[in-house]
Amino acid sequence: MYSRILIAISLFFVLACSKTETPTPVDTTWQPSTIDGQFVFNTFKSAGLGGSRGKIQKWPQSEVYYWFDTEGTGTSSLVAISDSVFSQINQYSQSTRFIKTADESKANIKIFSGRDTEFEAKYKLSLQGELQVGGTAFMSISSSKNELEKVVIWVTSVFPMLDRRLISRHEIGHAIGFSHVPTKRSIMWDTIDLEYNPTDYTDVDKNYIKILYDSRSKAGMTHEDLFPVYKDVLK
Repeated sequence: MYSRILIAISLFFVLACSKTETPTPVDTTWQPSTIDGQFVFNTFKSAGLGGSRGKIQKWPQSEVYYWFDTEGTGTSSLVAISDSVFSQINQYSQSTRFIKTADESKANIKIFSGRDTEFEAKYKLSLQGELQVGGTAFMSISSSKNELEKVVIWVTSVFPMLDRRLISRHEIGHAIGFSHVPTKRSIMWDTIDLEYNPTDYTDVDKNYIKILYDSRSKAGMTHEDLFPVYKDVLK
């Protein structure tokens, strides 16, 4: 009798646990109610979804470590601005995901500023075609999962300091998953505007960060998947 009761209880438990919930339908006809919200909604397709790629690429883990390679002759001059950028990203995403480390072996993101010859000699990566823009981010991405795995950032040491601060902010944008956008209202414009504030993000960029690193946003998600996030961030 005991065994039959136990079997019956076990069967009930299995059936109860296997019950699935019907997902809440998503209204993909929704649009933001403000002009600024509509602008972010439209341009996030480039910034966060990579345009024709159409999917989010981001860091999946809760802790992402960035490290400064001080062998680069210009790296030390970018530590303060880069720390500030990562702090702002954490602030706008309401997380503590991006963490500075002094341990190179833990680094997910490496930051090097120096002459192109210094960088190429150490990292064995070619900067051909990147010298005029003064910076780039070499990214390792899981093509099947759209997850960021490793990033190495190079910023030239020969440009004026204002340019280098803006380039650093732009390349860190790539390092957390953003692509270029067709608007000067974002630091991710492919031609960096020297009128951009080097000490903070624009409202457009702040909303990009909030959407990309919302806890519901996952690597590989599409525009349609993100509607619950859009509705909360953009109203």
